[in-house]
Amino acid sequence: NCEQVMECMGDTLGKLNAKIEAQGTEIQNLEGTVTTQGQTITAQGNTIDSLAHIVDSLSRLPHGGDTPTDTFDCGTDKVKDAQNNEYNTVQIGDQCWTKENLRTRLGTAGDYGYPTNVTGDDTVTYGRLYSWAAVMQGADASSDVPSHIQGICPEGWHVPSDGEWGNLINYVKSQTNYKCGDDQDNIAKALASQTIWNTDDTNCNVGNTSTTNNKTGFSAVPAGEYSGDSCANKGANAYFWSTTKINDIVRYYILGSDSSIVSQGFEFSENMGLSVRCLRN
Repeated sequence: NCEQVMECMGDTLGKLNAKIEAQGTEIQNLEGTVTTQGQTITAQGNTIDSLAHIVDSLSRLPHGGDTPTDTFDCGTDKVKDAQNNEYNTVQIGDQCWTKENLRTRLGTAGDYGYPTNVTGDDTVTYGRLYSWAAVMQGADASSDVPSHIQGICPEGWHVPSDGEWGNLINYVKSQTNYKCGDDQDNIAKALASQTIWNTDDTNCNVGNTSTTNNKTGFSAVPAGEYSGDSCANKGANAYFWSTTKINDIVRYYILGSDSSIVSQGFEFSENMGLSVRCLRN
């Protein structure tokens, strides 16, 4: 009869509603599980990012027998290259520099050594002269500060960028006791060694009363440059490569016996042989 049919349909609808409610609960549970899993994935992604930063930081620490950054006493401790050549160091502002020109022997193109027209073995005093390609060791140009280009430098050290040379110059300019006279640009004497520069009669030039040079301890020496098959400007100029190219031209820095300033150069070919100084990471 109709009453029994209606009762039966009511029971069926009740069961369907119960199933729908149960399925709704299951869907809510699944949504909660998905949300939790999403949070877990996000947390794992953050952990991976953190680990990547840690690995990157560790990769920049000095190694290969050198002491960690936080225990290296710049100005007292020395650094060795792959051939056990040992270099004094100097702290200037917040930068730690090698106090001597690099003299690592590559034995490959672009390592000009110190040319044969120089009497005796002057590599300890003047270092070796290298092409830009030899200095970079396959790395691309960099304007970063720091450059992140180890290049030819010892492990834990890098070739300075244009910006890092600029930081050195600006720091020295900011120190009253480093400038000569009233002009803050007259800082070349504070960076130049006290010996082996050609003499000059102009006050504040590097070659004038050179015994008053080198207040920073940087000890730049006039190794000159190598071009073709000979060395030029020994005693007159010091040239140092940077990692930076501007308008596809490599930048380098110059101190001259007849100058009171540190100049930026951009005229030399990348094949010229210039000196190299390294910065600690």
